[in-house]
Amino acid sequence: MSIVDELEKIEKLKEQGKITKKEFENERNNILSQINNKKGEKDIKQCKKKFCSKCGNEIQEGEKFCGKCGNEIKVNNKKLDIYQIIILSVIVILIILSSMMH
Repeated sequence: MSIVDELEKIEKLKEQGKITKKEFENERNNILSQINNKKGEKDIKQCKKKFCSKCGNEIQEGEKFCGKCGNEIKVNNKKLDIYQIIILSVIVILIILSSMMH
């Protein structure tokens, strides 16, 4: 059974009330720990599902908050970080150039 299948299986069990939130979190953490396993890496890349770190609810792409508990979903957007650095650098350069002209 692939990691993706295992994640979907425990998600269904949680939805059906057959496992508790704590059991779901433990199982999910156990499954996700297989990322270091070469077999697991391939399966994880195929799984684009994200889950709330607070309640375990599945998060749809683009959501900023969990629809179940309201937890803020943090997105690692490296492109945004690069653009922020570039903009900040340009501002600093402009300030330096402007001060040299006076």
